Amino acid sequence: MPSTEPSAGAAPDTAGGSLRRRLLVGAGLWIGLALLLSGLLIAWLLTRAVEAQVYDRLEAEIDRLVAALQVAPDGSLTVAPRPAAPEFARPYSGRYWQVAGPDGAALARSRSLWDRTLALPDDALLDGQLHRHGGAGPDGAPVVVVERAVVPAGLDARVRVAVAVDRTAVTEVVRPAIVTLAASLAMLAAGLLVAAWLQVTAGLRPLEGLRRAVARIAEGQAQAVGTGWPAEVAPLARELDAVLASNRRMAEAGRRQAADMAHALKTRLAVAANEAEGLRSSDPEAAARLGEELAAARRLLDRHLARARTGGAAPGLRTRVPAAETLDKLIEVVARLAGRELRWSLSLEPGAVFLGARADLEEIAGNLLDNAAKWARCEVRVALRDESGTLVLRVEDDGPGIPAERRAEVLGAGVRLDERAPGSGLGLTIAGELAAAYGGSLGLGDSSLGGLCAEVRLPGAAVAREPARKLA
Repeated sequence: MPSTEPSAGAAPDTAGGSLRRRLLVGAGLWIGLALLLSGLLIAWLLTRAVEAQVYDRLEAEIDRLVAALQVAPDGSLTVAPRPAAPEFARPYSGRYWQVAGPDGAALARSRSLWDRTLALPDDALLDGQLHRHGGAGPDGAPVVVVERAVVPAGLDARVRVAVAVDRTAVTEVVRPAIVTLAASLAMLAAGLLVAAWLQVTAGLRPLEGLRRAVARIAEGQAQAVGTGWPAEVAPLARELDAVLASNRRMAEAGRRQAADMAHALKTRLAVAANEAEGLRSSDPEAAARLGEELAAARRLLDRHLARARTGGAAPGLRTRVPAAETLDKLIEVVARLAGRELRWSLSLEPGAVFLGARADLEEIAGNLLDNAAKWARCEVRVALRDESGTLVLRVEDDGPGIPAERRAEVLGAGVRLDERAPGSGLGLTIAGELAAAYGGSLGLGDSSLGGLCAEVRLPGAAVAREPARKLA
């Protein structure tokens, strides 16, 4: 059964990107765009309001100038009284007024213009009509101009009365307000982003809870994700529980069918083996060939039966098995069946846990222990420890060992290096295949005792460190 687990140390699959990042980036873009457009609109409205106030003041100045126009008996035009604002008396102050004749020549002007005049465009002005336009002041700075054409009493010609103010009168008022507005909108954006982050975090919390529930299932701490999820997550939780329950039923049914078939086939093979024994007297050669074929069939049956019984390898079907207790019982059985006195040196970590089916751990460890007891001269050494969630079982003996060039061959399909020893030659093969089904591995090396060292790595659960129990 191939493993569906990611290999140790593999990076998580994030090719689809982060959902949290997508939501936050989307919220940030919309918040930024909305506040930017709002800021531009508010700044435009504020500028228009300030400009309207400036125009209102300029129009009031024009009304006062028109009321102050006087025509002397000689036909000359004067302004009395002149506007009293000190800015009109200070050269280049930024506030100006001017009365010009039809030809554009200045008939009267403010002291702030010094010896210059306001350049007014050629407008077709009606009597009393106001015109607004921009222009340049005496110092070249941009100004806002309001003018009106009037015909003073006692004068037959139309004159143009104009009042101007430096455009900075608008910008100086608007700029602080816009700076304050920008700072306020920036603070509002920061607050909205924090609120969006909190909302996204709260909204995704059920998915994080679902992930933890699935992790508990993978670690053998639970069999289902359970109920009590929000309405948006509950259908996914129900479907996931249904799939897990279906997998458990299928795995159990497969194990039962494999066991039933194995029992039936073993019975038939036993009958055939008895018949082969009966042929030895009449045809020893044929009986030997038939016996070899039956032995090969028995080995194949054992191997495929071991594969079929691997029901706990899927993460959703695993349970937490106390590995040290399981090994204790196995060692007692193997030592009793060894038929000879061996010295067993044990170093078992008490809290070590195997994530899977107990029967699979017994199958893997039993094969390794049986192989070591079979070939050991007088000592077998067993060590069990947890390495950050990986269960490591090492079995060593002081037997003849296996040459390095033959170890890969031994892990193949039932290869036996010594036909004199009892057994099918499938013990190490089955152990390796079961370990691979769990995403683990089986390695063979040299033992410090002089024989073979078999080390199997299996999924475990990280535990609090306790002193390993050592027995001699």
